Amino acid sequence: MLLLRNADLYAPAPFGRTDVLTAGGQILRIEPRIQIPEHHSDVFDASDLVAMPGFVDGHVNMIGGGGEGGYLTRTPELSLSDAVRDAVAEDGVPLGTALQVVTSNPARFLTLREKGRLAAGADADLVLLDPGTLEIRGVIAKGRWLLKSGDVLAKGTFA
Repeated sequence: MLLLRNADLYAPAPFGRTDVLTAGGQILRIEPRIQIPEHHSDVFDASDLVAMPGFVDGHVNMIGGGGEGGYLTRTPELSLSDAVRDAVAEDGVPLGTALQVVTSNPARFLTLREKGRLAAGADADLVLLDPGTLEIRGVIAKGRWLLKSGDVLAKGTFA
C-alpha cells in the first residue's frame, strides 16, 4: 500500500488538499486524513506537491519531425509536461484545464476507463509536480514508484 499525505489534488479538476491511498495498482480511497496503521503502508508526505492523474499520451503526432534540410531544421519533440507547463506559465491557462488535455480528455477519447482520473477504483497512476515550477518530482504507475523525489527508480513502458 502507498499513502500520499496532504497532496494538493487535481483529479484533474482542482480537489484541494487530501490523502490518496493505493493498493494493488488501484486507488482505494481519496479523503482528508486517511487513518490506517502506518506500518501497513509506504507513507509519503506530499504536502509540498501537486498530485494529478498520470498523463495519457494520445498525441502521437507531437514526436518531432522534419529535418529535410538537415538537423537544424528538425522540429524538436514536445513532451506533455512541457506542454502543460507552457500552457499555465505562458498562456495563463488554469492548471486544472491544462491537465484535462493530457489526462481525462485523451483517456475518454481512447476509452481508457481506469486512466486519466483520480477516483476510487481507477488505476493508481499519478504524477507529482512542484507547484512553483510544475517540474515533475514523482511518477507512480499502477501504484509503483517510477520516479520519487526526482530519482529514477524504474524505467520502461507501463500501461
